[in-house]
Amino acid sequence: MNDAKLGASHFDDHFDKLIAGSNVNFCDSAGVHFEIDKFSLGFDEACFSHISYSRENFDKLLSLRSRLFRKIYVREFFVFVDNCEIPLEFIRELMVNFEIGVLQCSVGTPSELDDALAIMADFPGRKTELNLHFLPDDEKLLSIPPMEKLAIQKLRHCYFTLREQITGLGLDNFSSISVELVSNLIKVHKYLYFNFNIDAMPSDGWIEILQLVSGINLERTVKLTIESLTLTRWLRDCDITEFPKAGDVRGEFTINAMENDRLVRLSYRNCRIQIDPPLIFTRFFFNPRPVVITMSNFVNLS
Repeated sequence: MNDAKLGASHFDDHFDKLIAGSNVNFCDSAGVHFEIDKFSLGFDEACFSHISYSRENFDKLLSLRSRLFRKIYVREFFVFVDNCEIPLEFIRELMVNFEIGVLQCSVGTPSELDDALAIMADFPGRKTELNLHFLPDDEKLLSIPPMEKLAIQKLRHCYFTLREQITGLGLDNFSSISVELVSNLIKVHKYLYFNFNIDAMPSDGWIEILQLVSGINLERTVKLTIESLTLTRWLRDCDITEFPKAGDVRGEFTINAMENDRLVRLSYRNCRIQIDPPLIFTRFFFNPRPVVITMSNFVNLS
């Protein structure tokens, strides 16, 4: 729908189909996507797209939502913000009587982050996930309450278009994040994902992270995106060089899986480490590329 002002018939047709084909007590996924001058709203397969901001349109959606259900359980609810201000009053009215399994917010500026945290505070005790498409200052980052998942990443996965967007919010300018900051975040959040190249961190900083993930008495997973050259340097500093074999022990590391000279999995103490794509030792000088390393103290990565 691209109308600046939506007619009642458009709303009625969509909601009639939604009512006819849905379990009015349960919704697998729902979400709202806010843009500068419009927003979209979805419940499973039903989607109302490109609705212009107006109190009239807000009220119309709230009224028709009430026709569909008084109370509903939503397994996952997404709030995707695209460089604009969140109309908090509307979203709070929309989510009245929602029971939410996981509330996920995706934001790209400090003000959007403040609004997202305000929404999350309305659902205490629920699982929350936060995708940041910028790097806040350390004080702000450390003030974020415990999350099921906290990600800092350039790619934005849009709930409605199912497409990825690359943001221009400066993450390309960052190649390092302090080990002390990462360590403090590990203590708070269950799952951390840094999806921008962290190449300036020394190998002893990586070891500090592994020691914390291995030793903390809580379920923790940390994902880092780095260049293959950086990971190779880290491994060589730990005496893991070309052609290790599965079962090899190098200091406190154990090689768990190799595939055609590619390092797939290893472990450090109680921390399992997955490399994706697997690291090619024999060609790393000629094929530098980003790799993602996942470090977890509870997931069986085999």
